[in-house]
Amino acid sequence: MKARLLREEDCRPSAEYPGVWRCRACNASGSGPKLSRCPKCTSVVGQRTGTMPAGTVIDNPDAWKLVLMGVAVPEDEECKERAGLNAAELAVRQAAQERVRLGIAPGDYQAFDDGLMVGYNPDDGSWKPGPNYDEAAWQERKQNSPIIIVEDE
Repeated sequence: MKARLLREEDCRPSAEYPGVWRCRACNASGSGPKLSRCPKCTSVVGQRTGTMPAGTVIDNPDAWKLVLMGVAVPEDEECKERAGLNAAELAVRQAAQERVRLGIAPGDYQAFDDGLMVGYNPDDGSWKPGPNYDEAAWQERKQNSPIIIVEDE
């Protein structure tokens, strides 16, 4: 059973996907074989993660579960049948996975789906305007919100 990844995904490090290491003390990082000590500051190296590139074909009896999660598409008929999703259902699952991946709050799902926002500004958590963002609609949303929004003056 085979499924193809839609995006780059983290995985356990392996010979095929050796991953990267990161030092917790000095924040140095690198790729390659497993290290126990940072070559820069000799501190203990943090957890290593591997990365599987987008388009990687997973050949595993449980590959259909990745399709159900929205992170992969079926690559063979067996996987397609086991997942049991039509094209519309597959698109819905992939869109839901994208919202989760971007950290969109459930209360903002509709705004994200409508293209009003594409994420959040790291400074203040405000929306990053999307292609369909409208300032007047945003002001109306703020007025009708059950949450009190305090703006600095």
